[in-house]
Amino acid sequence: MTCWAFYGMETIKQHSLGILNFFRDNFSYIIPIISYRTGIDKETVRKSVEIGVSLHDIGKTSKQYDRSYFGHEFYSGYLVYKILRECCDSELKPLVALAAMSHHQGMGGRTLNEMILKGNYTRIPSPYELREECRDDIVEILRKIGVEIKDFPQKVTISDVKSWFQKLNIKWKNLYVIILGPLMVSDTVVANKNRGGDQYNRIIEEYEKWIKVK
Repeated sequence: MTCWAFYGMETIKQHSLGILNFFRDNFSYIIPIISYRTGIDKETVRKSVEIGVSLHDIGKTSKQYDRSYFGHEFYSGYLVYKILRECCDSELKPLVALAAMSHHQGMGGRTLNEMILKGNYTRIPSPYELREECRDDIVEILRKIGVEIKDFPQKVTISDVKSWFQKLNIKWKNLYVIILGPLMVSDTVVANKNRGGDQYNRIIEEYEKWIKVK
């Protein structure tokens, strides 16, 4: 079976590697900025951000994903965090995981405000269980980033995600949009290219929450 990012049109590997390449071509300049502001070495920052950006849809590698897996981003954030803890542990991992979790930030019911302030966990889908045919794709994506890990969670429950999310200690919140913005742009551009049409993503509306447009 195929490991899909968008059922029948785009695989996880196509989507993730497409986004990784687009990010490197257009947004790699944020790596030294984040390194300077956090004091974390550039290589750790690069690996961390590239993992969060390219694997923001890793939640879709679940056996539960068919034609829809609304709320998959909760599992994506959790899994990105666990991968970062093993490969390139730093204080940046909660922020990168949160950005991966928030890649549908422009959509109702899935905003940062609703997730954190309102504790809206009602959209978390049924428990995650790794689809075996997706394992090699994930490993290949990580290798393109220069990361090899022994393993990552194969089963994640809703309770696992809630407990982890409630304990997140976010540092450098002002850098959140610097990671999330390029992720959302890269996601939209690559999805449009691979899937065709005009995939709707309210990037501008989301930016306007952070940047005062005169």
